[in-house]
Amino acid sequence: MNKRQHYSTKTGKMETCSAKTPESCTYSGTPHFDEGDPAGAEYARQRNKENNSLLANGMSHKIPRKEKIETFNEELSLIKNEQIKAMTQEAIARTHDKFFEAQAASSGKYHPQISLGKGGLVRHTKATVHLAKTILVTETSMSDDDKDIVIAASMIHDNCKSGKNWEHDYTVHEHPLLVKELINDNEFKTNEEKEYWNKINHAISSHMGQWNTNNKDSDSEDLPTPNTRVAEIVHLADFLASRKELSLDIFEGYGSYTEQKSVSQKNKDKVDKLLPNFNDKRHLTNALTKFKNDPEYHPEGLSSLKKNDNDIDDMIRYLNN
Repeated sequence: MNKRQHYSTKTGKMETCSAKTPESCTYSGTPHFDEGDPAGAEYARQRNKENNSLLANGMSHKIPRKEKIETFNEELSLIKNEQIKAMTQEAIARTHDKFFEAQAASSGKYHPQISLGKGGLVRHTKATVHLAKTILVTETSMSDDDKDIVIAASMIHDNCKSGKNWEHDYTVHEHPLLVKELINDNEFKTNEEKEYWNKINHAISSHMGQWNTNNKDSDSEDLPTPNTRVAEIVHLADFLASRKELSLDIFEGYGSYTEQKSVSQKNKDKVDKLLPNFNDKRHLTNALTKFKNDPEYHPEGLSSLKKNDNDIDDMIRYLNN
């Protein structure tokens, strides 16, 4: 029986897959091939070509595109317009890996607990989208496309928070203007697509609202302030999501991400028993989240769990602390 191989983003080569199940493989999001299959070698060649192009533009590609996009599957499902959804997915896929690990603010003075620690910026983004969706309920006269633009802008408003290539360890003043650079205008096939992308970035450009000046550099230009209802909602949602005095325990499948909530020893033991079936904590976390939300997902590595296990959220929180 031929051994199965997958493409490794670390080595740029086809490597033998040692995972016990396809779902638990680190590279489960990429095709697997029989050892010696020419199609596998061609796939590796194409991936290396793509990776070299990304690296030439300062991008990091260690987290697979598919995994980056799946981080925001729930939020992306709110977008009805397929063109707007596709460009939002592409922007997420091109976002530097550091975005997915960073906290929302370096000081932690003003942001709520959910926005702090590893992955805090992702949780802040999810909170922003949740609040934008709530505000949009009151917008009875706004078009569906404009509502989709609000959701899209809320989802990627901080994707270049520390620079397009995340070359800094602090929030750069011009970060609202950098997201537009994730996708070049000449990549769009129609003027309609270009217009959607420009509208998304118009809303992103002013999401800082009245906090639009650079106090550290008087020569820097002020950022735009919201001048449309779409832009106002994106700014308001971001503002509310960053308020320390507001409690937003809205992350179903992610727990509350607050360190104050204790995890039972029973669930810590469960996680410790499951980990050997997976390559690392991140892949066990993804498997548990999918197991909880997808009735058809029954990976062998989680055979000891039941679908109605009320402890799954607790186990996910433990993995992310």
